[in-house]
Amino acid sequence: MKTALGFGAASLASATLGSGCSSKLTCNDVTNLSSDDLKNRADNGYVDAATDLAKTCSQCRLFKPTGEKQCGSCTLVKGQINPAGNCKNWAAKT
Repeated sequence: MKTALGFGAASLASATLGSGCSSKLTCNDVTNLSSDDLKNRADNGYVDAATDLAKTCSQCRLFKPTGEKQCGSCTLVKGQINPAGNCKNWAAKT
């Protein structure tokens, strides 16, 4: 019985943690982009989650926010842009 209770608690904790992860912002909807826009997005190396937290889209002068915890846009890369994303043309805000 102790093992079953432990497993149940672990499952509940996992479900709770999992639901928190589902609120992570994703900005990958490219359904309305042309093939040229998709190529530009790939050529610029856009990723939805930056590996260098000092160079996220929200800290780039090319990023155009639309609201807190919402996808924004970019003057260089078309489509939804994640504030936590990055591309190889990152430029510091001045």
